[in-house]
Amino acid sequence: MPPPPPVLHGLSTMTTLTLPASSEAIRLYRLAQNKVTRQQGDARFKANQQLLRARLALVQSFSAQSLARLLAAPAQHAIDKEHLLWFWCNHFNVFWRKGLVGAALPDYVESAIRPHILGNFKDLLLAALSHPAMLVYLDNQRNVTGKINENLARELLELHTLGVNGGYSQQDVQQVAEVLTGVGLRPMKAFRLPPRLQQLAVIQGEFMFDPRRHSFTTKTVLGQRISPLGFDEIGQLIDILVAHPATARHIAGKLGTFLLGDAPPQGAITNAAGVFASTHGDLAQTISALLPFARQVTQPSFKDPLRFVLSATRLLANGNEIGNVKPVARWLRLLGQPLFGHQTPDGYNLVGSAWQSAGQLTQRIELAREMVQVVPRLVNRPANPRQLLARLGLENTGPQRPTTGLPAGRINLSENTLSTLMSAQPPPERLALLLASPEFMFWLPGAHHA
Repeated sequence: MPPPPPVLHGLSTMTTLTLPASSEAIRLYRLAQNKVTRQQGDARFKANQQLLRARLALVQSFSAQSLARLLAAPAQHAIDKEHLLWFWCNHFNVFWRKGLVGAALPDYVESAIRPHILGNFKDLLLAALSHPAMLVYLDNQRNVTGKINENLARELLELHTLGVNGGYSQQDVQQVAEVLTGVGLRPMKAFRLPPRLQQLAVIQGEFMFDPRRHSFTTKTVLGQRISPLGFDEIGQLIDILVAHPATARHIAGKLGTFLLGDAPPQGAITNAAGVFASTHGDLAQTISALLPFARQVTQPSFKDPLRFVLSATRLLANGNEIGNVKPVARWLRLLGQPLFGHQTPDGYNLVGSAWQSAGQLTQRIELAREMVQVVPRLVNRPANPRQLLARLGLENTGPQRPTTGLPAGRINLSENTLSTLMSAQPPPERLALLLASPEFMFWLPGAHHA
């Protein structure tokens, strides 16, 4: 993995800073932001613009690293860990353009999300919930006793755990918000807590549970009492939410859609929800409960832009490492699904049919020709189009169906598609038609090109 990029160079009168792709970036960004606010007039405007450009540079660099990992992930495995990491980042979505979220993004992904993607959901939930990226994105640093902000509380229930039909009430949202009062970032200025509150404070990096800002009252969430213990109330809350049947169904359903497609067998979701509940949120076992149902899925699902771009690029790269992912990132932007680019907390839609439109199809058909031309220039050992066609069973020796285990994976082409492909000349045009074919636009669980 390439070293973290240097950013935040010379913010007007500021000291030159280097913002690493780590938790230290959050502190450095806050210091730089604080210096910006102390400037006046044109100097302040210019310094702020430099800071925003520096944040953009960090996000672009980290996104490129993440995309390179996605492209390098072995497509033939049932569980692609990099794609699963994307799934959980999408589930706990944050948007990098809001305040320090961009500076915090690398640490959020690598420290809060990645370690738990096959671990316990409780640990993943706490790590995401308490990370500065999430706290700033959903305004919880403004959530204080006597002045409640419900943003994080609402999304915690609606998106992260119970689901929109999870049976919670507005009263539950308010009570969860009370639990989360005082959960935010440590003050930039020096502070001293009264002795009686010092043992209640929790400070880790830029995170702080500030007992001065917390509502020390008894709360009731989903009919269960939460004692006024300060930071430990969050643990009580997470236990209640993870143990709720609606959370098991919601998480199993989203994983089912991600792994099995738009219409996962109902038995798969029921089975996975049961495993989630019985293991108290073990994600590896929950996923394992879904995978045996892959063979029951016979109706392919439309690929979202990420699946389409990954599968097309992998096919054309022919097993070679992509040295420059900028064109690949551009294709994702054009198709409406850039990494870490969704603005609202709900994340990108996992249902493939939501992406199926005339505009999306037209854009993919146009990009197919560009991909065929560009991808060979991005690898060290580009594949000869004619040789790649031969490996796919699409050379000029006559129509035949592609076999399995190839970069294209399991593509069951219709006779009409085969006829169209075999009549196309020259070879690059045939490859472009393959990428633009109806069959390549869809995926089945277990298909290597998905």
